[in-house]
Amino acid sequence: RMFLFTRDSDAEFGPDICSRVTFVNFTVTRSSLQSQCLYKILRSERPDIDAKRSDLMKLQGEFVAKLRHLEDNLLKVLNESEGTILDNDKVISTLEKIKTEASEIMKKVEETDVILNEVEKVSQEYLPMGKACSSIFFTLSSLSTIHFLYQYSLRFFMEIFEHILYHNKRLESIIDPVQRLDIILKSLFETIFIRVSRGMLHRDRITLAVQLTRIYLKNIIVNHMTFENEFFEMAQALEENSEMIHIQNKLSDLQKRALSHLTTNIPSFKNLERHITTNSDAFDIWLNSNDITTQVPVVWENNNNEMNNIATAVYAMLLTRAVRPDRLIIAAKSFVESVFGSEFIQKADALLTLEQIINEEIQGLTPILLCSVPGHDASNRVEELATNLNKNLTSIAIGSAEGFSLAEQAINTATKQGNWILLKNVHLAPQWLKELEKKLHSLKPHESFRLFLSTEIHPKVLYSSLILFLFTI
Repeated sequence: RMFLFTRDSDAEFGPDICSRVTFVNFTVTRSSLQSQCLYKILRSERPDIDAKRSDLMKLQGEFVAKLRHLEDNLLKVLNESEGTILDNDKVISTLEKIKTEASEIMKKVEETDVILNEVEKVSQEYLPMGKACSSIFFTLSSLSTIHFLYQYSLRFFMEIFEHILYHNKRLESIIDPVQRLDIILKSLFETIFIRVSRGMLHRDRITLAVQLTRIYLKNIIVNHMTFENEFFEMAQALEENSEMIHIQNKLSDLQKRALSHLTTNIPSFKNLERHITTNSDAFDIWLNSNDITTQVPVVWENNNNEMNNIATAVYAMLLTRAVRPDRLIIAAKSFVESVFGSEFIQKADALLTLEQIINEEIQGLTPILLCSVPGHDASNRVEELATNLNKNLTSIAIGSAEGFSLAEQAINTATKQGNWILLKNVHLAPQWLKELEKKLHSLKPHESFRLFLSTEIHPKVLYSSLILFLFTI
């Protein structure tokens, strides 16, 4: 038998190949990743339940196998019988035996229902966490539509997730399962934002923050809140909605259509026109003000007392999107802070040295890609760090056949001795990076080994399974 495999999820195969082989697709899906993360957190936080779940799955498999065996025996006996079945004592005795064994199996299955209910009850408590993990990963996967630089592998995400579960200092003195789950959740969102945003352009960070906030609200806190998708569907709705609200303020037609959409589709804005008229002075000041500290006037019905701060931030963002899109980033930041607190974005803005990142977040098989604009060489930062830490660093310029050969030899040596390798200007040889990726998958490097790659920002450089950590310069 021949088994062929590929890590390229975009690979396409012609009809002639498809007709000759059997395909097994292991591509991760939302449901499979949700289950995988759910089982991981159960194994970490509730090992007793995870053990019961594993035993239950094993028993269910055994029961199915026994029932299949009984079916085969029954078919065999019926096939070998001669004459009338009712006159065949062997067939009758076999049927009675099969019936007895089947009844015993069904009885055991019923006994496992108690365990199954217990496992299901506990699993439901952690299910929102599994859903959030799945949503986070697929959100990260979609970031490449914003910029080709934003590519993140499943391994990158799972390393962060496992780090949160097993190396979270905030959990050291916490015993209560509910408190532990809350800490794990907040740590996951915070760590994902910090590590991912560090490799993003500053203008794109708020986009990631808002997306993570959406996931948190949808899966963790308020599944019943109706305004969660309203803001993100606003742009399309504005194009489709041709009606305009009748307000005397000096608003453009687009602004009036946007306000009309709020009035028509969002219950809390049903009396928008009356509120704007009543608070016309405050609305006009905010509408024309150049002061970013001017508060958004409350022109909506805020009846959601349970989530008052979050609801206020969302409605303010909706109103800002409608008539003051120039203030949208400020409103979006307030929305994020209403859910995660003011430190959420501030922690990501805090500068970490390259040394801290290497020591705290990087493993031997995690390449570090230093991206910079044309004309700026980031490799000197690695060379200075290696000198300060007294590390054996080998620098190789990529782009020639000799450079490729030297790089492979140096990597083979460094992985055994725990040295550092710096490959410069890898944007000059994007195709060679595919070969480097294959090589890295086959290595078991020394824990002190580090691989750095410096590049100009170039769309052909990145391969999501190769580049696991981005550091923009």
